[in-house]
Amino acid sequence: MKTVVKMLSSFFYLGYVPRIPGFFGSLGGLLFYLMVRRNLALYFGSLIALTTIAFLVIDKAEQIYGRKDARIIVIDEAVGMMLALFLIPTEFFFIFLAFIFFRLYDVLKPFPIRWAEKQKSPLGVMLDDVIAGLYANLTVQVLYGILATKSGV
Repeated sequence: MKTVVKMLSSFFYLGYVPRIPGFFGSLGGLLFYLMVRRNLALYFGSLIALTTIAFLVIDKAEQIYGRKDARIIVIDEAVGMMLALFLIPTEFFFIFLAFIFFRLYDVLKPFPIRWAEKQKSPLGVMLDDVIAGLYANLTVQVLYGILATKSGV
């Protein structure tokens, strides 16, 4: 069971990358998105399943690693990235923007992301990345709307 928790919480061991594991967890979420994006039901189901799994393993992973929100735990970044990409245009430019904005919001932690990160329990571990993902998604949606309006689409 310990091995399964480590594998899932590190999003298939991406969290073990020695430098910038959050970046690689986000990249893993992006790759997961690319595998399921063509089918909305599969995408949404995968997002729900991944979020549920994250809530189930984070507490156990924190016990295994001996600290709250250990750097190795990156399944929350994968969930946040999946949210950042939800229903955005599927052109490379917008996918790239979603990734960049998600990483920026996750690192800079504008309100209420920093507050969310400080909450106890797996909710705090997840909530900061969920909000960063929603912020990134909203940012890309707004930029897409502006670009579509300017180009007359």
